Amino acid sequence: MLKKLVFVAIPSLTVGVSLRNTLGLRIKEAVQPYIDNNSAAPKAELGSLGVHLITPAKWDTFERDLLESATSRFSGSPSIDKAAAFIESQFESLGLKVESDFFDSPASGENSRTRNIIGRLQGSTDESILVGAHYDSLPTTGPSPGADDNASGVATLLSVAYALSSLPNPLKRTVIFVAFSGEEQGMKGSSHFANSLAPSLHIQSAIILDQDGNPGSSRALIYESVGDSKDKLRIIDTLAKSTDASISGGFVVNHNGFGSDHVPLTTEADIPSVLVIERENMQFAAKYGHTSKDTIDNIDPTYGSAIARTVLEATVRLAVA
Repeated sequence: MLKKLVFVAIPSLTVGVSLRNTLGLRIKEAVQPYIDNNSAAPKAELGSLGVHLITPAKWDTFERDLLESATSRFSGSPSIDKAAAFIESQFESLGLKVESDFFDSPASGENSRTRNIIGRLQGSTDESILVGAHYDSLPTTGPSPGADDNASGVATLLSVAYALSSLPNPLKRTVIFVAFSGEEQGMKGSSHFANSLAPSLHIQSAIILDQDGNPGSSRALIYESVGDSKDKLRIIDTLAKSTDASISGGFVVNHNGFGSDHVPLTTEADIPSVLVIERENMQFAAKYGHTSKDTIDNIDPTYGSAIARTVLEATVRLAVA
């Protein structure tokens, strides 16, 4: 287990090259067995709180509707605005307070501006828990479905927001849902958010979702952080205790995280952040990643909805503790 924060040197990127895949070519995922640090937030009784049930069918609807909203979600494509509008409309329909965090597009193309979409479920205090996923995709030209990378993460994000939208009473902490853009060009959206809105939101913990739809043969997960501080271990312990029973392959941990939106939140805003990602994400990326072959055919809603239920329980635990 790492005993200090590990920083990864980030190479300059050309458009269309994902940071996680670039680094993954030379940095092995430093996964290791989970060790319980006995710091999980206490169990929450979701039934008594009145949350909606997340079914495979509900998760699949969010996945498919996002894919149908735009043929490309490349940050430099004008059609990404359609996907952003879809996510915004979903947040609004769930009763969240919605705002946009605009920034210059990090990708060359016809679209010079892009945005993060933020939905807030107000709690009884100013402290907050963040749940985030990037909605942009690759390749840069032609169809860019990004069904696994990362419509699946957005489907999980929307599923958790849907489940909590039925609460009759507010949680202790506000839950902030963020759909990031520009992740594929080096986590530009989460970096912008970390330096714009994040400082005023009193974020105590963040759970980031990336590639949550393809179980591979292992049907397992990785809980990944950048370093192993007490606050990050608490999130990992909480996720571990919340892991849905149908995640039959279990999970491993990685404290040497890289190449997704948990990195800027950790290193630029000092927010304890953990990534939830499918165990075989690198194998999927090598075969289908950032191509038009990243389609719905590779997605398993039973697996995706199990991840969503895991994140839901962990989020509620962290929000009420």
